[in-house]
Amino acid sequence: GLAMNDDARDLSRLYAAAEDLRFLLARGYPRPGALTFVGNRYQLAKDRREILNRGVYPEAEAAARRRRLLGPDGVRGRGVSVDGHNVLITLESALLGRVLVECDDGLIRDVAGLHGSYRPSETTETAIGLVVDFLIKKGVTCVLFLLDAPLTYSGETAAQVNAVMAGRGLMGRARAVPIPEAELGSFSGPTATSDSVLIDRVSKPFDLAGWIIRDIKPPEALTRLRPSGFRNDG
Repeated sequence: GLAMNDDARDLSRLYAAAEDLRFLLARGYPRPGALTFVGNRYQLAKDRREILNRGVYPEAEAAARRRRLLGPDGVRGRGVSVDGHNVLITLESALLGRVLVECDDGLIRDVAGLHGSYRPSETTETAIGLVVDFLIKKGVTCVLFLLDAPLTYSGETAAQVNAVMAGRGLMGRARAVPIPEAELGSFSGPTATSDSVLIDRVSKPFDLAGWIIRDIKPPEALTRLRPSGFRNDG
């Protein structure tokens, strides 16, 4: 009766592959090549490779990012900027039961890679409500909510966010802009995003979608990339 079940075997392969990928990235191997090499070595399916791609970072980089992330109450009494599509897509993935990864750098990310093909739906309305309620509960003073103008219906989604904020008494403004990162990158207060490039640019990164997902009861199933009991408090 010592045979591992398939799930356990799948997970142990994923942990081993993640460990190898961390090792290669820490030594400066480019991510695409390292990912292909490790994926082939462990014969990982495409979805598993995408989990590694989204979730694995070299330890020094991951620890530096974890140190900079604000805690769930780090936005109290402040104005917050939100990378709108990034946050909504992550939350909608959680609401729809898609795969979520608890990444090495402390963020929760989805792996659906929907950004370009994103279409708002009824789930979008639920996600907007969760965002606004969370920000109100955390005592945020005002919100700059930026959406990617090139994505379909971004103007309508902005109008929807404005309506929900106004209806629930949260000060703020949602706009669709050509390049949200340009405005978000220079924002001095907390910035909500799970985009690693943006996180490294902003002064106070905040995993808004991640904290909302951690609050959802019953807790969302998260794919972790290390065995449980592993401490990674850098």
